[in-house]
Amino acid sequence: MTLEGQVLEQGTRADRVRARRIRMPRREEPVSRKRSSKPKRRKTRRLGGIVLATPRGAEIRLPTLGLRAFGIRWLSLSLLALTLVLLVRAFRSPDFIVGAPLVEGNTFIPASRIRSLAAVETERSFLIDPAAVVERLLELPEIRSAVVEVNWMNEVAIQITERPPVLAWNDNGRIWWVGEEGIAYSPHGEQPDLIQVNSTEAVVILSDDPTRPALSTALVATAQELHASLPEGTDILFDHVHGFSIQDVDGTTVYFGHSEDIQNKILLYQAIAANLEERNQSVSVISVEDVRAPYYRWE
Repeated sequence: MTLEGQVLEQGTRADRVRARRIRMPRREEPVSRKRSSKPKRRKTRRLGGIVLATPRGAEIRLPTLGLRAFGIRWLSLSLLALTLVLLVRAFRSPDFIVGAPLVEGNTFIPASRIRSLAAVETERSFLIDPAAVVERLLELPEIRSAVVEVNWMNEVAIQITERPPVLAWNDNGRIWWVGEEGIAYSPHGEQPDLIQVNSTEAVVILSDDPTRPALSTALVATAQELHASLPEGTDILFDHVHGFSIQDVDGTTVYFGHSEDIQNKILLYQAIAANLEERNQSVSVISVEDVRAPYYRWE
């Protein structure tokens, strides 16, 4: 074979090998989908603290104790200790001791009596219970209502409303002041403008509760109406049998009864007195206790 034939035969053989390789299926290796995990970097804990600058530009970090490390229990104990310290200082300090309280609203009750009943002097202001002081004050029958205020640091103010008296009732030698509600209490000084009522027997009935009425409001109202309708200076008397009575300018005893229909009784008495004066007659007794059966008599 010639040289040219050998070259052609080799070229043809190389082409056949190349073509065979192209026709053969290529084995593909499966690709793993797992990603290689990188090692996690460990987070470094950032240190808290107070940074201080130095003259040369360096920084110094001072460690501090965080609230989480301190704990809520230690915080509670600290607050408790602080409270105890403040309480001890408050008990030892004279700044909280109450002096004489300010009393307002009284006209006839002495302020000294109100202060004595309140009993707040020399007490510490933060220990005073205003409701308890009001309760003590209302035990006094002369007081209708009371308001107690405790102000910073050691001031106490007392505002009261009194039960003013309208009658001075001489109850068989014992004088009682009586208000419109019928509540009786001991006199405070002199009040000459009060209506004077005298009885030779015990009429005022006191109970264990001094704020309960000792006289009926009807008796108090009758005494007021009699006083308003009769000449000034007329003495008003009372007894259980005839009720209210007076001595008129002629010395005649006039019986009005208790408290029923007092206005008509006054008008009836005035008519009888005018008729007797017109007839120039004098009597010893005039009774209008029963408006349906009035009478007068000589003795």
